[in-house]
Amino acid sequence: MKIAVVGSGGVGGYIYFALHKAGMEVTLLATPKSCDILQKDGLTLVTPAETTTLTPNIATVLTRPYDLIIVAVKSYDYEAIIPGIAKGIGPETTILPVSNGLDNGKKLAKLLGVPCEEGAVYIVAHKQAPGVIEKQNDTFYLLHTGDERIKAVFDRAGLKNKNGAGVEFSIFKKYLFIAAFASLTSFYGCDMPTVATEHEKLLREVLAEICALHQGCGQEQIDKTVAQAKKLPSGAKTSMQRDFEQGDKTELEALCGYVAKQNPEARQMRRIYEALSKKGEQKHG
Repeated sequence: MKIAVVGSGGVGGYIYFALHKAGMEVTLLATPKSCDILQKDGLTLVTPAETTTLTPNIATVLTRPYDLIIVAVKSYDYEAIIPGIAKGIGPETTILPVSNGLDNGKKLAKLLGVPCEEGAVYIVAHKQAPGVIEKQNDTFYLLHTGDERIKAVFDRAGLKNKNGAGVEFSIFKKYLFIAAFASLTSFYGCDMPTVATEHEKLLREVLAEICALHQGCGQEQIDKTVAQAKKLPSGAKTSMQRDFEQGDKTELEALCGYVAKQNPEARQMRRIYEALSKKGEQKHG
């Protein structure tokens, strides 16, 4: 199976690393600037146990059809990647986005004019520097609507994944987690465990506002989400928090903004969204 991973950040870089180490035929699609660095220095994965570097198979444009294209860029970059992946799409190509947010498959399908799967991933990893991925713990859990052929790819690489019955709600639960914690870590400027312990009241209110978007979501899932965050290692940040700290473009609209606009009762999320919007404007003003 020919596989392409689009994006060399924390998620895309780690997935590529795992598939490459498993001996698969995989290409890492990155920007020209990133490709120059990767070609010179390789792709490095830093974990608490070890630091490993490999020489990736890189490209800036796909020139032939692939069996599986894993889209690991942030959703606001979808339009920008279309020229680079267009020739990689054939009649049998599966396209799997793993970006934060809801309905990313539908967004990509609208841009590409072909069906796309839905996906989401739990992972604590970020791009430490160009070509260097830091993964803080063993967390990796991919949720996707792909078939068993796609599941077998991740199984072979030792990457925990789930498809099939109930996966759509599982993807929503991932959105529940990341939308709440991306918003609150960015709002307070602290890590996820601190949000869950020191700001638990507001966290639970925000989770309830997100839960209102899905009929199957309720108090039990809120309790599980809070407990999950309290078990994370100290210093575990969200990618949106890091983007705010670095003055980069953020996923504010896909995460915090989506809830504020879709749920008329989301008073807390709307307040946070407005505060973070002003913060972003000040950074780029």
